[in-house]
Amino acid sequence: MIALWISELVALAALGAGPAGASTSSEASMWEVLGQFETFPDAKPYAVADELQAAGASFKTAGFTTQAPPQDVIAFYRKAFERDHLVPFGQPGGQQPFVGLSAFDPHSGLEKTVVALPGHGGPTHVMLSISQGDALLKAYREPGDQTGGLPIPAGAKPARSDARDGVRHTTTVTFSAALAGDGFVAWLRPALSQQGWTEVESQGEVVSRTLRFQRANEGLDVLLVTVGKATEVTYLNTH
Repeated sequence: MIALWISELVALAALGAGPAGASTSSEASMWEVLGQFETFPDAKPYAVADELQAAGASFKTAGFTTQAPPQDVIAFYRKAFERDHLVPFGQPGGQQPFVGLSAFDPHSGLEKTVVALPGHGGPTHVMLSISQGDALLKAYREPGDQTGGLPIPAGAKPARSDARDGVRHTTTVTFSAALAGDGFVAWLRPALSQQGWTEVESQGEVVSRTLRFQRANEGLDVLLVTVGKATEVTYLNTH
């Protein structure tokens, strides 16, 4: 599953500090969230916000600062998720200066997300979130078509979630491809062209990039992060 809250988490983390005079409910939410994650060494936690609602689910957040670089934070939580037998999915930042990771726990029904922003000379700011809702659990238990009609390379296991904002519908598909960087892009471009997609923009570098496509009234953002010899892929199809 992909987290629904990345933009909100980035905005909260960009604040760089917890709000003054955090409410009792914010403090309670902070400790509830921290209890769902392994404790990062030297983390200095702070309360962020009360419980928020969006797209049929709720999420709670906590923040902390650390002197470690964002990549070390993400590597720490990737190993923690894997020890809990969860499948982590990278959250590529595109033009946003952050790295992130999510995993869905079918036993608790929680989706866990970590977003880390570089401190640019200061501490790294990290946001942790837990989100829960019937839509997340239903998507896990009744996956149905996980491809969204988009091309998926052989051997990949896609996960899908759907959201609606007014009249626009967004289908999100995530998977890990056994092709790294330029190799995946070379496979992707002709596969999308055969489906009638036209590339309109490419941003970023080999390790993290965003490709944007258009087809009639549909838009497709492809977010890519290279991890070793594989590429973690997120399709965002707005239609």
